Amino acid sequence: MAGEITQEAIVLALGGAGIGATGAIVAQIVGGIFTTGREKRKANSDRELWELEAEAKRRDRSIEQKTELMTEILTLAENLISDVYFRSHFDSGVTANQNAQYDELRRSVHRLSILVPEVYPHAKALLNPTGRFMLTRHTDFYNNVEHSEDVGNRINAEYAIAGSSVRSAQDAFSAYISHKSLPEVFTIGNGY
Repeated sequence: MAGEITQEAIVLALGGAGIGATGAIVAQIVGGIFTTGREKRKANSDRELWELEAEAKRRDRSIEQKTELMTEILTLAENLISDVYFRSHFDSGVTANQNAQYDELRRSVHRLSILVPEVYPHAKALLNPTGRFMLTRHTDFYNNVEHSEDVGNRINAEYAIAGSSVRSAQDAFSAYISHKSLPEVFTIGNGY
């Protein structure tokens, strides 16, 4: 019977459809497993990239803040040393102003100890020569020490040491910013 549908044909058709449907379902499951894994890897990769970008932004803000503070320290020290060296007359107002500048320098150095502990010893090493130079100049002036060649030599030596301590701190700050190894901490007599 040529146009009749037999039970065998129905069973074969249903069996073929079942096998095809099962294959499609299995393909969907396998595809879903691979897609889930790929999506999970992509999500992890995106999260890691975001974290790296956030950390880079944090470092950039931090390096700007550190650079500004290091610049402030160097500027305060250089201005104070120059003011003390080139001033020919001291009075209580001038001395009080220079002491206030020194206190501001000291506070900035201590702020640096929190932000960049690696370079703090270098910044702290410029405080002592700067303070000692101020004390030498103020003491000589207020004690009416007669200006002689010996006094001039002592003042010039203290000025040179204070200036060297600033240059040493500047070298350390530059090395830190450039990710180079830090130089030796300034001490009187270690090449300065």
